[in-house]
Amino acid sequence: DIRINFILYNVAIAIGAVNLFFVRIDYKASIFTKIVYIIFPVIAFIFNIIIFSSLVYRIREYGISPNKLTLIFTNIIILVHFILIIIDNIKSLKKLGTIRNIKSIILTNNRSCYVYVYGIIAFIVCFIMPLFFV
Repeated sequence: DIRINFILYNVAIAIGAVNLFFVRIDYKASIFTKIVYIIFPVIAFIFNIIIFSSLVYRIREYGISPNKLTLIFTNIIILVHFILIIIDNIKSLKKLGTIRNIKSIILTNNRSCYVYVYGIIAFIVCFIMPLFFV
């Protein structure tokens, strides 16, 4: 069923975002790990755009529902998160002079601040959106 595939794709994107949030590159990481860490956000970003476009199509064809509204907000938030990760990775590529620079860029607090954004969206979805769709 297309609906189950759509749900699985959204879960895969969320797992990818969480994985990138908790993965840390250190100076002992292999070159394969560093390459995957740099390429994965770009692939996930493209995949998220495809999912987002299919979600917009479903809303246009079948109308809006609370689940679709939640998915569109979540996909926008994850899309912005992937953009921030890609920007951080580009910064780390520009400063490849020392390993310490890469580590300091990747371990900054930019990503830990994004947890609050996910928390705010979860609060809105759980407590505010049900008031509008009762």
